[in-house]
Amino acid sequence: MAIITIIPAMAGIIGTIITITIIIVDMATIITDKIYISIPKARAGQALQIGNAFLLSLIFLLPGCFSPARSAPSIEETQNAKVPISGIYYFGYQGLDLDKIKETVPLKINDKVDTMSLLQKRDQYFKDTIDLVGKPLTDVALVSTLNGSVLFIGLPGKSNSEMQTYLPVGKKRVSPPAEIAKTYREYMAKLTPYLQAPDQKKKLEMKSLQEQMKQQSISKRAELRRSLLESSDGLDRGVAAYALGLVAMEPADFEALTRAANDSSSLVRNNATRELGELIQAKPELAAKVPAHAIETYVDMINSRTWTDRNKAIFMVIDLTKTRNQKVLALLKAKALPSLREMCLWPEGYAQPALQLIGRIGGIPATELDKMVEQNKTDEILKSVSVPL
Repeated sequence: MAIITIIPAMAGIIGTIITITIIIVDMATIITDKIYISIPKARAGQALQIGNAFLLSLIFLLPGCFSPARSAPSIEETQNAKVPISGIYYFGYQGLDLDKIKETVPLKINDKVDTMSLLQKRDQYFKDTIDLVGKPLTDVALVSTLNGSVLFIGLPGKSNSEMQTYLPVGKKRVSPPAEIAKTYREYMAKLTPYLQAPDQKKKLEMKSLQEQMKQQSISKRAELRRSLLESSDGLDRGVAAYALGLVAMEPADFEALTRAANDSSSLVRNNATRELGELIQAKPELAAKVPAHAIETYVDMINSRTWTDRNKAIFMVIDLTKTRNQKVLALLKAKALPSLREMCLWPEGYAQPALQLIGRIGGIPATELDKMVEQNKTDEILKSVSVPL
């Protein structure tokens, strides 16, 4: 199932483009300056998987750039979309009075939200909250989980910070190879219909297109690296990050993906971090090759003002600390404990990675920690470390 939300647009290829957020079931996200889509990273047995198929959808919004997805909802339909809220959660509130903030939030559990109105008129919706904290909210994300639609609200407290450094953006467009972009568009055109009504035939089509993209990308890694690191266009860089992640095998590929964690585009950070995480999951020995500057970036992303940065970074850091890497755990303890504590109070499927990380920081043995996380022993895990409030 997919929940569609609308967030404020920015001027783009076709003038003012409506930005759409889709967040599906669990935890993996893809963003672009023009389209914002969150597709969860499935837990075993709980969601359909198509290999690494977590990509941009709703491409019908960009005529001339993407092919239309026939079964995708129209803009008129998404404008009128109303979804019930099953939970409201927060991040970035260290140093703020969360109880008072909750009293100012106009939305309650089971309220049905007009998604267009919510995210286009965010400041109006949350005027009382903004007046109380004295600053704008940093993010609002509506996410569809196994138990309903959940609202994540970013607050401007001490545990919320802007990324420290961004790579300079190229001065000219360096597009990824045309055949890869074409396959990517075809894949995108089929993704939304597949997610709306999955079946074996569609699944095989998706896998076939992804395999085609891999085959096209194997001999084009140098071009993909150049597009990823040099193009002035964020969407180019995002496509390149995804395609390169499918076929990365050389140190230069790995380096490009780690550097892209500092890209100014959310899409690029998201795709590069997710794909690098997939590589490390498949080959855990690669974790030792992630440079220190990239590790610091992933930790900074856990404190990001943007929910999707936090969502993606925490899975990367989970992979980097499976061996209880003490340097990474010390960095997390020094910089990210308040944010991790906030995530521990998020709903099932979103809290578990943070609980794992805090338990690792606190030195809880792996087998014992796995059982505690499975049994949702949040308070006991939090007691293993001293977390500033």
